[in-house]
Formats: sequence, C-alpha cells, structure tokens
Amino acid sequence: MSPKFKLILIILLIAPFNSFAEFQKEVRLIDSGKCEEALAENKLTSLEQEEKFNPKKSYVGKRVIELFRIYSLNRKVNILKNNCKRIDEAFEVAKKSLKLEKELYKVPSNEFEKSLQYNNFQRRKNLADAHSRVGDFYNDAGDYKTGIEYYKKNIEIYESIELYNEGNLLNYNYSILAGLFNRYGDLKKANEYKNKHLNYMGNRYGNKTKKYFDVLFDVYYQYNDQGYYDFALDTLIEIKKSINVSSYYTDDNFGELKLNHSLATAYYYNSKYDESINTHKKNLTYIKNIQQLPNIKEISNKLIRWEVLILNDMALATSLKFDSTGDTKFLDDAEQIYLNILKITKKSNLKELIKDDYITRDNLAGIYTSKSEFDKALPIIKESYDNCIKVKDIRDPSCLTQMITYANVVYIFDLKKGISLLEEFLKLEPKTNRSFIRQRVNARGSLSVMYSDFGDNKRSEELIVEAVNLIDPTDTRFRDAYVLTMNNYYNQIGKSGNHQNAINGYLELINFVDTNFGENSILKLELLNNLGFEYSALKDNKNALKYYLSSLKLAKKFNQKRNLVTSTMNAGDIYFWTGDYKKSNEYYKQALEIIEFSSQKTQIYLYAGLSKTETILENYDQALAYGNIGLKIAKNFHGINHPSNLQLLDSLALVNGYKKNYDKKFQNLTNIYNIIDDYSKGYLTENFNADPNEYFQQIYSFLYVAAERINNNDEHIKFKEYFEKNTINTIENAVFNLTEILRTTKVTVDTNKMLQRNFFEDEVKQSKLRLLEKKIEDYSNIPKYASNQQEKKEIVIKLKKSKGEIEKLKDELNLGKLIKGDSFIYQNIDISDVQNTLKDEQAILYYVNYPNNIYYGVITKDKSKFLYKYHKEEKISSLIKKIRKSINYDNGKISKFDFKSSSELYKELIEPFTNYVKDKKDIIIVPHGSLLSMPFEVLVNKIPEDNLLNNNNWLIKKHNITYYPSISSFHALKKLKKIKFKGYFAGFGDPKLSQNNKKNISNIKKDVSKIFLRGGIADVNKIRQFAELPKTASELKSISKYFNKNDIYLKEDFTEKSIKSSKLEKYSVLSFATHGIVANELSNINEPGLITTPPAKGTIDDDGVLKSSEIKNLKLDAELVILSACNTASGDGSSSAEGLSGLTSSFFYAGARSLLVSHWYVEDESTVELMEKTFDNLNNNLSLSESLRSSKISMIQNNSTSHPIFWAPFILVGGSN
Repeated sequence: MSPKFKLILIILLIAPFNSFAEFQKEVRLIDSGKCEEALAENKLTSLEQEEKFNPKKSYVGKRVIELFRIYSLNRKVNILKNNCKRIDEAFEVAKKSLKLEKELYKVPSNEFEKSLQYNNFQRRKNLADAHSRVGDFYNDAGDYKTGIEYYKKNIEIYESIELYNEGNLLNYNYSILAGLFNRYGDLKKANEYKNKHLNYMGNRYGNKTKKYFDVLFDVYYQYNDQGYYDFALDTLIEIKKSINVSSYYTDDNFGELKLNHSLATAYYYNSKYDESINTHKKNLTYIKNIQQLPNIKEISNKLIRWEVLILNDMALATSLKFDSTGDTKFLDDAEQIYLNILKITKKSNLKELIKDDYITRDNLAGIYTSKSEFDKALPIIKESYDNCIKVKDIRDPSCLTQMITYANVVYIFDLKKGISLLEEFLKLEPKTNRSFIRQRVNARGSLSVMYSDFGDNKRSEELIVEAVNLIDPTDTRFRDAYVLTMNNYYNQIGKSGNHQNAINGYLELINFVDTNFGENSILKLELLNNLGFEYSALKDNKNALKYYLSSLKLAKKFNQKRNLVTSTMNAGDIYFWTGDYKKSNEYYKQALEIIEFSSQKTQIYLYAGLSKTETILENYDQALAYGNIGLKIAKNFHGINHPSNLQLLDSLALVNGYKKNYDKKFQNLTNIYNIIDDYSKGYLTENFNADPNEYFQQIYSFLYVAAERINNNDEHIKFKEYFEKNTINTIENAVFNLTEILRTTKVTVDTNKMLQRNFFEDEVKQSKLRLLEKKIEDYSNIPKYASNQQEKKEIVIKLKKSKGEIEKLKDELNLGKLIKGDSFIYQNIDISDVQNTLKDEQAILYYVNYPNNIYYGVITKDKSKFLYKYHKEEKISSLIKKIRKSINYDNGKISKFDFKSSSELYKELIEPFTNYVKDKKDIIIVPHGSLLSMPFEVLVNKIPEDNLLNNNNWLIKKHNITYYPSISSFHALKKLKKIKFKGYFAGFGDPKLSQNNKKNISNIKKDVSKIFLRGGIADVNKIRQFAELPKTASELKSISKYFNKNDIYLKEDFTEKSIKSSKLEKYSVLSFATHGIVANELSNINEPGLITTPPAKGTIDDDGVLKSSEIKNLKLDAELVILSACNTASGDGSSSAEGLSGLTSSFFYAGARSLLVSHWYVEDESTVELMEKTFDNLNNNLSLSESLRSSKISMIQNNSTSHPIFWAPFILVGGSN
C-alpha cells in the first residue's frame, strides 16, 4: 500500500469522530433546552464542516459533506422543534433533510468510501428514519392521513430483507402505525398492524420466550413514557394473557405483584379507575395472604413497602372517582386510606417509609383541599413540606412539587405569601428536567391565578403565556394540565378585551374535556364559569347566565364550595344587570352562606353586590352592614387604596346617600377618586393592571354627585366643600381628570401617542418610542385563539417573543413611572394648566355622552361649570340621527334640513352655557360618543322663519369652532414646540379612475361595493369603477399658490408607492383630495382608507387604497393635513370608536398637528369653493379656524350652497400654532 493511500484512509476514518467531538457543545446546548445558542452552534459547526469536508480538497471524499449536511439538518430539526418551539421552521428543515436523503439514496454504493460505514443497511435506515421524522410533524398537527403514509413508507423500507432482522428496528413502528390508524378511525387497519407487531415479536424472539417478554415490557415502558397510555395498556394485557409469571420472574418473589401493579397503573392512566382499584385490591389480598404464612421475616419489610405503595396508588385512583362522579364518598374513602398509610408507616418504624411520609401527607392535604377543608389541609401540607426540605433539599424536585401544593393552600388564607412561595419556586425550578414540566406548568398556572386575584393582570398574563409555551397540547400525558393551563390563558385573553377569541377557546376546550374526560368532569367547572364571564363582558346576559348556572350545578355536584361561591355570585350579577334585583339578592345570599370558602377578593365583590341590592330593595341598614363588612375585609386584604375596592365603595356611597349619611357618602366617592386618579397616573405602589371599562361605572357615580343637576338640593356644592376640605385637590380638577379618563376613542389614543413622542427631544428615542408603539399594537393584533393545535403553539411563541421585544424597548427608553402597563403617561396636568393655556376670547365645551345620560361642562380662562342631565330615552343620539338624515340626498334631491331637531339639540348642548360663551370668539369642542359624528356648526339657537337656510341662527355665525380629541390634547398641542413653517405644500389628488364623472353623492356607494379581495388586497378593477375627480386637481393647484414651494401628485403620480417613498416630513401642509372609504361601511373593508391611482396588479404594498394602518407608518411633521375626501372624519368600525376615529386618528399618530376633515360624502364643486375661499381668507391675516368660518358663512349666504350638505362637512380638528 502506497504512503499516499494510507494517508487518505486515516483521514476518512477519523473525520466522523473529530466532527462528532466538535459538535458535542451543540449536543449539550440541545440537551439543556437552549434555542438561539444551539442554533448558532449548529450554524457554526455546519460552516466548519463545509470548510473541512469540501470535496475540492485533497484527501476528502466527495460524498462526505453530503452526509454531514443531513446530520446537521437533523440536529437543527431537533433544536427548532423541541428547544425553540418553531414548528413550521422545523417541519421545513425535516422535509429538506428527507429530500437530501432521497437524493443520496440514488447514488451508487461504490461512490461512498468504506471508511464512512455508509453501507446499504445504514442508507436504508437513514431514509426510513427521515420518513418517520416528517410523518411525526403531520401527526402532531392532526393530519393523520398524511402522517400514516410516511410511516407506511418507513415500515416498507424497514421490512426489506436485510433490515428486518437487524437490531430492534420494528419493535415500535408497527404499534405506532396501529395507533395512528386507531386515531384516524380505521380500526381494521389498526388491528392489522397490531397483529403484525405481535407476529414480528414472536418471529423475532420466539413466542413466549423471556426475550420476547423483555421486549414487550420495553415497548410498554416506551409507550408509557411517551404518553401512549392506551397502547401501553394493550401491551400489558397481551403480556398478562400469555406470560408464565413464575418462569419469567424466576428469582423474584414479587413478580405477580409487579405485573399486577403495572396493570393497575395502566388502568389508572387510561382513566379506568374501577379496574385499577380492583387490581390494587387483588394485590392487597395477595399481600395479606403471604403475610399469614410462616417464615416470612426476610420479606416482611418488603411486603409492608409494597402495601404502602399499593394503598397510595389505590387512594389516588379512588379520589379521582370523585372527579368523574361528584360523590364525596370517594374522597372520604381516599382520606381513610391515607390515614391508614400513616398508621402503617408509623407502626413499621421503617426509615425509608418514614422518610417518604411527606408524600402521603401531601396527598392527604389534596383530599382536604378537594373537600374545601382548607383548615385541615394547611397544617398537614406545611408539616409535609417542612419535613421534605429537612430530609432532602429545597431544590429537590419532590420538595418543589410540595411547594406548589403548599402555596395553593396558603393562598386561601394569605394571597401574598402564596405568591411569594411560587415566585421562589420559579427561581429554584430545574429548567432542563423534562420530567418536571408538569410541575413547572402547574406552578405558573397557579401563580397566574394568584396575580389575577391580586389585580396584576400583566404579570398574570406573562406567567400563563410561559405555561402554555411549556406544554405540548398533543402530548396525552398532560391533557389535564393542558385544560387547566388553557383555561387560565383564555381568561387572560378575555381580560385584554379579546372576548370573542376567549369564547371560541372556551367552547373548544369544553368540547375537549367532554371527549377526553366526560361531560360531567370536574375540569369543566371553571371553564363554564369563565365562559359565562366572557359572554357577560359582551353584554350577552342570556348566554352568560346559562353558563354560570351550568357551572353552579357542577360545583354543587362536586361539592366545590369555592367555585360555588363564585358561580352563584356571578349569576346574581347577571340578574342585577337585567333588572331583577330581588333574584339577584337571593343569589348573593346563597353565596353568602358559604362565603368562608372564597377568596378575599371574591368576598369584597360579594359584599358590594349584597349592599347594592339591599339598597335598591330599600333595606338600608342591612345594605350598610354588608358594605362595612366588605370594607373591613378590603382594608385587611390590600388596604383601602386599591382598585378592586371600587365596586364596594360605589355600593357604600349609594346606601349612605339613601341614609342621608352625606359625609360618609362623600368620603366613599373621594376614595373612589383617589384610587382611580392614582392608578391612571401610575402612582399605586402595587402593580395593578385593569381594563378602564372595569371602573367606568364608579367614575360616573362620582361625576353624578359632582355635577349640577335638577332637584339635587345643591348636593354638588356640599360635595365640593367636603372634597376640597379633605383633599389637596379641587372638585373642578377631579371632574376634569375623570372625564378625560373616559375618553378612550382611537383618535384620543393615537393623538396621545403623537404627543408622547414629542416628550423626547432626542430623535433616536423618538424613533424607539414609535417602534415601541408599533410593537404594542402588533402584540394586540396577534390572534389569541386558534382551533388547530399547531397554530396554538405558534401563537404562544409569537406572544412571548412580542412581549419580550416590548419589555426590552421599555428598558432601553428608561421610562420608569412614565409607563403604566402599555400606556404612556406623558404629562400630568390639571384644569388650571388648561385655563392658563386659554385666551380670554376662548371657551371649551366638553361632553361625555352615555346612552340616556349626558355629562357636560364649560371651561373659560377664569370659570368652569359641570352639569348632568338624564333622559328617559336616548334623546341626544336620536336628535343627531335625525339631523344627519336631513343632510343627504333623497332620490337625487337635497333633503329638507331638520331645523326642529337642530334647535332642540342646541338647547341641550349649548344653551346651558350661554352666559359663558356668548362673548367668546372661539369655541373649542371636545365631543364624546355619538356627538363625534356631528358638526356642531349645524346647530341653530332657534328655528328660522320659513325655515330659511340663509339665516343668522347657525352656531357658526357667532363663533369660530375647533375640535379636539380631549381637553388635555388641546393643552398639550398648544404647549408643543412650534413647527418651523417651511412654506412647503404637498397635494395628492385626482386619481386616474373611471372616465364617467359622478353625478351625485349617492352614486359612490354603488361604485365601491366589494372592492377588497381575500387577504386584504383591494381589487384594482373595482377601484377603477370609482368616478374620477378632475376638479380636485384645480383645488390642489389653487391651494398650492399660497406656498413658496409645492409638489403636486396627480393621476399616475398619485399612487401609494409615491406617497410611501416621499419624505413627507418636509411639508408643512399636505392635502389629500380623493375618495375616502369608511371601515365596515361596505362588505370586506375592515379599515378606512383613501383611494389612489391603482396599479396594473394589486400587491400588499400598492393596491390603490392607502389604508389607515399604512398611514400610521408615514412620518409627518405637518401643521395641517387636509383630507378633502369622503367620510374622513367617520368611524373606523372598532367597538370604542365613533365619528372622528377613522383616518383622523392615523394622521395624528403619523405626526399631524391639525386636520381639516369631512363628516360625510363631499360634493366636489363645493369642496373646491370652500378650500379656495379658506386659503384666500388666510391672506387677510385670519387664523385657520377664522378663515374656515368665513368661508362657510360666505357659502351660507349663497342660495345655491346654503344647505349644510355643502358648507358643513369640513371641521378643523386640533392645532398647535
């Protein structure tokens, strides 16, 4: 052999070994559960192998690198699937690996160096494994049909002659395929492969030989470990049928016990508790019979240990019979078994039993917990836990398991201690012990519930997302933990406002429990209650009550008094909201009978409900007594200054009012204000996060007493005196703060986000803050529910990743107390700050419209007034609808304007403040609710003679009118650093569409129906059916002449692409003169947008519609944006949005300081006239609001444009300079 040949051979022999040594670090990272580190190491080793085994190098076999590429891909599959939970990516890599295996299999054997040991056996084995690896992904996703085909191919390859008798390759795969056919519903095929498996084992090892049973037992343990409990049981039954125990267990006196104990365990895991218990009883009889025999001293201790083990397992199976039947007899039986075990242990004096005594005590505490006997459970579990950490170590897995039980019992008595224990658990838990996953999941689920009870929904959500991320819903070992974890997850989803997603999740979860645990499973108890809660959040009282009562029924069946209190109280709440106060009170009293089993937070809510209903039923003394008991609990639980006390304080204020205990009533309301004010500003010491909707009712209670109203006996004056005597605040400022909190429309939120960026002068921080806002919005847009298990995994991974990015940005911005939850507090202002911003000739009119109630006020430079009025019907909304209906076209003719409704609305909204505004030149309107959908300019102080349109009664004739999203935004915009007026204008309009110009406004609706295709991309052919707007070109050109520089984008130049690629921040004024689309006005349009010239073919980036979400991504630094389009002030379809919440919101977010927007479809000729006159008036040194008013008055005086449909649609929103 030549020296050269020897060198080649040596290199080929050592190459695999060296490479294996190099990726040992990667293997360690995989085993420790690392994701990104393991991926990085996998990439590094892959690159190193590409370099080392480059076939162009001398002495390197040309096929070596192909093998190593596949090995590297297979390791990457493992990392992505198990460590990173990135299933889609792992699946693609597995398919790529299979493709490479197939290609490599076609290569003739003689092209592989013998030193690689890549013989025919190894080649086929690798190919077979690659098929089953891909098949596993299909099976995990529930696509058994496809998964079966891959497993059949796997077996087909294994069944080839040289593989069939090699190793133990087919010991499991026949049974796996049998199981897959069973899940797919093909029982005939399932039995066929099950018999194939048994025949294979018999042929391979010889029927009924020791080797045959060894392998069957090995299969049983494999199935059990992997959660295939039904396969495991079938295997044991097969063993039991044919095994000769005495010949198999030749040197073991306890062979019969071992086999039967394994069988009882298999029955238990398959929820066949009767069979399990009966098998355990046979084993106990067997032990008793042996114990009666003489000369058993040598094995007596072993028999005692067996007896204790069997009794423990039997007690567990017995207690679980309660979960399916609700018969507490089974809990009593289990309790007696555990007490018997403790006696046997003590009497035996065996150290190993005494040492493990804590396990029995832990189980006994679980029985007492199930029986709601928490006072019995606490000392037992505490002693058990203390003994465990003495005998072992606090970090020992068994002690950590005890810690979870201990924390759950302690939580009943001391919430904060329960939280502290489980937070300690999270620090100590083993992160890489895969057999400890159930405990890690359960601890997070329990801790999430505790934080939710404490009021920290943010931390609660973090924990439950972690728990869901840990558990694999397809793993049958964790079905119960999966149900409990997803229950908490959907609970958090609901609290974040995604009620419909939560409902979908709960319905699916209940079906899962029905299928896997039975229709009367105890696992449904909380699911039904929480589903009822989600329906109640959507005001679906019928379904809410249905599920509350179902939960209540189940709670009674299982004697779960803690759940029974909650479900009964919740049913009482529904009866209260539907007006059946007597029945509500009855349910509250039923809950009161077992109140000692509930959490302190539940007790506070229950006493609030009792107090409220007793007040309405005129039992004032009893109402006051209930309220005071609740208050005492609240003070002991978390102090008076906590948001979960708000309902109770509200109830006390109500009863104290009826009792004429005015100082007490005022004290209750003052406490309500202090809590809400501190929370809204991020001042609470405890981390509490709640949806503002949870405390809106209490805000209205405060405002009701603080407002001047008819026949209130000057209560507002008395309250003002009390409030200002007992706080450092003024009642005017309190009213200002609370009405601002109530403003949660999208335009308010997005305006605040624009303002908050200006809090930072640093452009880098401004950019980061904008990114933070986008990340928060992205997080809220992640779907929170999926019916497919694979999608569920991906959702949780996205949620966790998104939350991590949000928290990282918060840390980088170092916002501290400026961040509360995900809201930015950019400033704390009071009413005096606002008054200092106002000029003498200005007045603010602000409104909070709430179905039948209206709260409204006025603020001037030196005065303020706040009123309340109640209407039996929704009068305000009704009048607005009538006015809007009269500003329309009816069969091609302009409708007759409704002066009667206009004057009535004037009397409701303006007349009460006549003395405050009559001499004011400027009125700033801050509307709310349905008032957002109407321009106040169309109000008249009295009906004109002969209903003449050209009259002097319009509100616009007397005042300049400007609108702001909130009072604080008016102050903030005025305080912003002034934009340098760049004198640069950009106009976008006259898109290239249909050649047929529209004849009247009403035609638009026919033009734009169904313009959106699937996936949110607009149908460009439908867009081209819009009428062209040629006069908008002259409008834009007319405006542009008032600026030193201008850019006009018309026809083919007016595209989404041109807008998105332009540096828009250089413009002081931008105008968009085109069609506007309102969200949900038409089928399939889920957000508002502006029509641009459509491309030849629509794409996600350019489809002819500049949508609201895309506008948010623009970067503006503009003093004014003009939306000379249809409906640009209209709503965006979201539940909290009305009126101004459409495109206006997005342009504020993008950086506009003020907007000129329209309330309805705009007639283009009058628009051109209005715009030109407005900018002409600017030349006369008038402000923008003055110029707009002057233009409108001019149009009113012209008979051809005197109807509000022509002059009233445009309003000015915002403004800083």
